[in-house]
Amino acid sequence: MDRVSKLMTYPGGRIPAIGDSPREANSAAAAKRARAVQVEPAFAWFREAGYAVARGHHDGVAFQWVMTASSLTETHKHPDHLSMVLFFDGLEWLVDPSYYSHQYDEPVTQYLRGDAAHNALVVKGARYSIEPSLAELSARQAGSEFWVVGEHRAYSERRIKRWVHGRLDELRLEVQDECATEVSSECELRLHFGETVEVERRDAGAVVLRSALSKYRLRISSSSLGVPRLQRGSTADGDFGGLASNGFRQVTPITSLGWAVSPNRAVTWLVEAER
Repeated sequence: MDRVSKLMTYPGGRIPAIGDSPREANSAAAAKRARAVQVEPAFAWFREAGYAVARGHHDGVAFQWVMTASSLTETHKHPDHLSMVLFFDGLEWLVDPSYYSHQYDEPVTQYLRGDAAHNALVVKGARYSIEPSLAELSARQAGSEFWVVGEHRAYSERRIKRWVHGRLDELRLEVQDECATEVSSECELRLHFGETVEVERRDAGAVVLRSALSKYRLRISSSSLGVPRLQRGSTADGDFGGLASNGFRQVTPITSLGWAVSPNRAVTWLVEAER
């Protein structure tokens, strides 16, 4: 467990806010702290715990990617199978939203503990089970390359699949998602970005992200996806999106995107760092 904890910790001491874990917001001070830390490239797959972790460098700058399929217990568990987080150049670009409170009937708490608040392919309006043994990951590594394959059955009569290929010497993630089902399903790929990360461009086939705290941009591209809908904070009709917690009963607006995805059709998308 000590090895899991060490590898799950970002450079500078922050941690991914998976489940009911707290999170620290992006800030200039946190980014400076992280950039002062030297990181050795590493890849690990923890079969029992249900995590895959990659640490690498892009242009000599550290990044860390984590994918989860924890399915041992319902304790502190969120509906987050196959969700991913991404830390790069001292910032969390893809974030887990953490938690708001343990008053589970509160709307903000319900949203942050829900599937739509995570970086995953979701089925809108479908019941999500957090019972154990509904998800699994497998992985392999060859030199600087790694591959991770995940699957979960948390939605009744549906099988969600995610395949990821990445490298430790370059921030380039190739992701393939699919919802396999024979029942009517409205699916959406959801991505959530940390504080200061904004959408610079949003077109069919490509989204460019930037932060005032980084000299880099992230490009999300796909020939399979259209123009995503953008959310920031809750809307007047109670449609939540674009929220994250950075402390007990504290919430901050962030930017979230959602792409419509047809059932039984695999979609491939890329995440790449650029100047």
